[in-house]
Parts: sequence; structure tokens; C-alpha cells
Amino acid sequence: MRLFIICSILILTISSYAQKFDWKGRLGGVDADSSVNIQIDKSGNVYTSGIFYGEIDLNQDTVKSNNFNSKGLSDFYIQKTNPFGEFIWGKQFGADSIDRITNVKYFDNKLFIVGQFSKTIQLDNVELKSNGGLDAFLAAIDTSGKVLWAKSYGGATNDRFTTLAVNEVGIYTSGLFNGNIMDTTTNGSLLISKIKLDGSQVVWRKVLSDSYKIKPNSSAFDLNGNFILAGSFAGEKIDFNPSKKDSLLSSEKKPSTTFYTQDAFLLKLNQDGDFIFVKKIGGTTGDDIIFDIYATKGNLGLTGQISGSVVFGSGTNAKTIVSNGKEDIFVALYTDLGELTWIRNTGGLKTDFGKSIYLDSNSNVYTTGTFFDTDGKGVDFDPSGKVFKLNSATSQNAFIWKLSSLGDYLYAGSFGGGGVDNGSYVYANDEEEIFATGVYENEATFYDQKLKSAGKSDVYLIKSLSDRQKTYVIDYAIEGVNPDSVPFRLEVGKKDIGNLPWYNKKYLLTDAIYSNGDTNTILIDKIQGPIDSTLVPVINYASKACSDYNIDKKDDWFLPSKQELDLMYKNRKKIGGMKQYPYWSSTETDLNNSVSINFTDGQINSGSNKAERKYVRPVRKKMKNDGLNVKNVISFDITPNPTNGQSLILIDQKFVQNGVNVEIVNMSGQLIHKHQQNQNLINIDLTNFENGLYIIKLYNDSFNGITKVVKE
Repeated sequence: MRLFIICSILILTISSYAQKFDWKGRLGGVDADSSVNIQIDKSGNVYTSGIFYGEIDLNQDTVKSNNFNSKGLSDFYIQKTNPFGEFIWGKQFGADSIDRITNVKYFDNKLFIVGQFSKTIQLDNVELKSNGGLDAFLAAIDTSGKVLWAKSYGGATNDRFTTLAVNEVGIYTSGLFNGNIMDTTTNGSLLISKIKLDGSQVVWRKVLSDSYKIKPNSSAFDLNGNFILAGSFAGEKIDFNPSKKDSLLSSEKKPSTTFYTQDAFLLKLNQDGDFIFVKKIGGTTGDDIIFDIYATKGNLGLTGQISGSVVFGSGTNAKTIVSNGKEDIFVALYTDLGELTWIRNTGGLKTDFGKSIYLDSNSNVYTTGTFFDTDGKGVDFDPSGKVFKLNSATSQNAFIWKLSSLGDYLYAGSFGGGGVDNGSYVYANDEEEIFATGVYENEATFYDQKLKSAGKSDVYLIKSLSDRQKTYVIDYAIEGVNPDSVPFRLEVGKKDIGNLPWYNKKYLLTDAIYSNGDTNTILIDKIQGPIDSTLVPVINYASKACSDYNIDKKDDWFLPSKQELDLMYKNRKKIGGMKQYPYWSSTETDLNNSVSINFTDGQINSGSNKAERKYVRPVRKKMKNDGLNVKNVISFDITPNPTNGQSLILIDQKFVQNGVNVEIVNMSGQLIHKHQQNQNLINIDLTNFENGLYIIKLYNDSFNGITKVVKE
């Protein structure tokens, strides 16, 4: 995965509703490539999957280091990156004909995948042979990319799994099959199955309809582990009850034809495959389709497309929505009992649709898909009556749309160019960071940056930051000093800035043994030196990444010491967003080792090898308000810095009319020097003080200011 701006983290801001992007990347080759899905494991690693034709490069940080050529017409890939977009591994699967991946789910530290293959396919050491045409497969892969097991299902013609849902009691699949499958007869039928987690046994299977009248698109579980399936159907009196002929749904005939429109459905079965309910969403004029659902905390999110006048809900809870053009994007929130909570739609004059939906831990709703602003007037993504319009280029563009749990507008953004650009999948973590993937053609604009595809179409992958994340401030005390007397506060950064080594590829003693991380960081950076920008990829190290960090006009960040990092662990719930993995401190143990703290249990490890990668969270110190006038807070420079003893500060003459109080405070919070000056050129003399970091405070009745200086 190539970061969009090589050797750096990309931060972008768009619109008045700022959405900041952590990184962007692309993967692709000379032909058409697509993305199907992204999954995030418990460590925050990202798994992207899709289909490719011809050649694809899955690691564009390096030159042709992870290139694959399809063995047949199409193959499929899975790529793993760490939470910061850095490549870990990529794998190709396929043989000499058509091979596709259709769905992926992460569960129990494994990836479960479904798809289609023809003839023979080799999945690591497992060989599968089709019974004719395209057969369906189900497989499990560990997080290192090793195939654990694989099974195939199919008859003499084409068969496929489309949806996949996995929980602690089994693997639930659905798809379209024709022939004797899983010891049951199908005829273009919807086949729903529950399979043991190790793939060893089909627990039950249910067959619905025939002649390909039902198309499954997405599945999920409710709070009680019941199975929910969604998609579309077309025809009269189609039975959705696997056991009884008593749950019939019909769609409308298209005017002046013998064909039926597509209507959307929601079907719920219990863990034994018994029918609970089916719900219809539809109108009379066009195709209404659910493309994706997501269930959490008793809520069920739906997205897809509607055409014309469409009814959502039933009875007194029914609501009719009318599309703006041919097909509109819709986003709906239901209870997992099948009752409508709210519905929103938007679109232009032609075809617009939602392809993927996700609900975060606060039930905020995220959707991605495709829209087409054909008349240049924009598509309004704010359902409140206020206007927030997105404009596509000369063709279809991808979008991300965020609504609150009440359906209120929170954010919308678009990206694309003159080709066909589609959003495929969206996910958000507990910090409301958004992950999204899709496809773009030719050259596409991602806010104020451009990407060029290597071939007909390439895959994009985006991770954004959350505007919800805030810095957290801890009153800071070290070495037994009473917190009330200490003039420092530790401000913890909004997010982790890397999974990095402690050293700069050299084992060197830095003497970073102090209880204040800013002193340690200065020492480490000085001894370890600048990073080597000629390396591919360029890898920063922990302290340098912190000292280089600049956000919200603050550039004085550092790597916390052992004591400071332990304070962060004790306040981790209030800080938020800290992962349950080891973090680096700036405290050095010896030539080869430094101190890390595991945020799972607070264990302090003084024997962490400096070459190991661990998470990095920057911090900064600021003075507590000591009752000084804060109406005129000024900034000033001290030179030289670092100093061997003598330094100078120049301030505006208007601030020295009544004299200036000068204080020097050490990093234990002790006032070690104080004097008054009546000149605007202020001398700071550290000649008789020990080497280390010092706080310089200037103030009088009209202003105050603070800076830091290092004595060497």
C-alpha cells in the first residue's frame, strides 16, 4: 500500500465540517481492479480484499516487491496493512480461469472468506475442484495469511455465496445455487446455510424460491443471535418462509412488459433456521434494493437504492419517500425487530446508490456508495432542510455520508474524477475514525490531492481521523512533588502517531534516563540523529515522530517518560483511544533496551529491545495558570537553544514599562531563580545550573509567557 504522500502522514481538511485524513493509499495494476471489503482486527490492522485482472502491486511502498499476475481471467487478493497504512503482507489466490472473492468477515482472530472459482483452485495446501461452471467456496485464513481450511459447494452450473456472517455459534452463508447442493435440491434458489466454525459440518440449510427470483446482498445478527438477511426480489407470491407457504411477497410488473420490478426485503430466521419475519420495502415504478445492512445494540442500518415512490415501514409507522431522480441513495434505521425508526434519501437526476453501511458504538451511521450530479447543481446530503451539496465531476463519484443515531447530518465528502468512481465499503472504530475503500478510474481528486490509476481502475483505501477526538490534560507531578504545587500539566495527543521502533537503526546510548520526557526526547533525537530519507520505505523512530509532530498550531510534543506514560495508563479511560498494546516511553534502560508499558495490564517492561515496533502517543507540557493575567499571553524565542549557559530573549518594548519578572523553574517544579528586568532584551544565565531542561517564565501585570530551554 503506497501512502498518498510518500514518507509522510497526510492530513487533509475539507469544508466547514472538517474531516482530517490520517492516510490514503492505492493499489492496482495495468487492468481493472476492484475492492470488495475491508476488515479491521483487534489490533487495528486493516485487511483489504478484491478482484484483479492482469498485474497488481499490493505494496507500492517499494518497487515491484509484491506484484502478482493473474493466472486466469481474474484472481482475487487479500492485503494486510498496519493501523498506519504500512504494508504487512499481500496474497494472491486463483487459477487458470475465473476466481472471485465475494465477502470477508473477521471473527475470532481469523478471516472467513467466500467466493467463486472455476475448474481447480489451490488455496495454499488445499485444492478445490469444481463440479462444473463456477462453484462456491468457503475458507478460513489466519492473520498471517495462512489458509487454515477450505470447502467447496456447487453443481453442474454456476453457483455462488454472496453473504457471510460469523458469530460464536457458526458461519451463516447465503447465495444462489442450481443443483444438488449440501444434500438438498436447488433450482436457481436462494440457499441459506449454517456451518460449523471449523467448516466440518453443515448444521442446517434452507431453500427459498427458484429461478433466481431472490437476490441476497447482505446479512447480520440481532442482539439475540438471530440471522437477518437482506436483498431484493422480483415476482409474484414469493415465499420467504422455509417451513410454511404463508409468507408471500410480490413486486409490481414494469409498465408494458412482462418483467417485474425489484423490491427490497428483510428476512429474519432464528439460530435453528426457523422463520421469524419478513419485511418488504418497495413501490410501483422502479427497482428498490437493499445493498447492505449492519446491526448493533438493537439497531439495524440499511442502505441501497430507491426509485419513484417507495414505502418504508408498515401500518401507522409507514413512511413514503419519493426519489429525486431515476434512483436515489437511501439510508434507514430500523430496530432489529423490523420496525422503522427513520429514513433519509438523497440523489441527483440519474442513478445514485448506497453500497455499504456501518453503525459505530454510538449508533452514528456511515454510508458509502456512488452519486452522479448530472446537472451541475449538486446533491444535497443534509436532510434537515439546511443545504450541504456535493458535486461530482463529469461522471459518477464516490461519497462518504455520516448521520447521527437520530438521522441528523454530521458529515459528507466526495472524491473522484471524470471516470466511474465507486465507494465499496465503509467501517468506523470506537474513536469514530473512518475506513473506506472503493474504485476510481484514470485520475481522481481526493479533496485537494490527485491520484492517477496505473490501469483502467485502481483501488483506494482511506483512513480518516475523528473530529470527536480531543486532547486530554492531566495535572502533572513527578518525583513526589505535591501536584498542587507543580506548575505543569501533561497534554496527551489526540491519537497514536505510529507503530515505530525506539531507535534510528542504531544501538546508541542516549542517557535518556530522566523522569521528564521532553528532556529525554531532546537527548534521543540528538544522539540518534535525522532519519535516512533515502530508505524505501522511510521509517521514523518514536522520539523523532513526536518532536516532528505539529497539530492545532502546537509543535512542542515529545515522547513521554516512563513516569509520564504510567500516568497516561492510569488515566487511559479518560484519555480514550489508547490501544491495549505496548507503548514506548522515552526512558532508556541500556544500550539495547528501553522502557515500554503494556496498556492491557499496565506492566512495565524495562527490557524492550529498541528495534521493536510499539505504539507511540505524543504528549506536551503546559504551565498551570498561577493566577497570572492570561489576557495577554505572548510567545517568544530564546537563543541559543540548546545553550551552554547564556541565552537571550527579545520581547516587545511595550511589555516592559513596569518591569518584567523572570523566573527559572526546573523539571521537578522547583523555582530555582527569580529576578526583575526593565529592558526588552532579557538575559537568561544557566551557567551554574546542571544540564537539563528548564522552564522560563516572563510576566508582569499586563502579560505572561512561557518557553523552554535546554542546558547542555
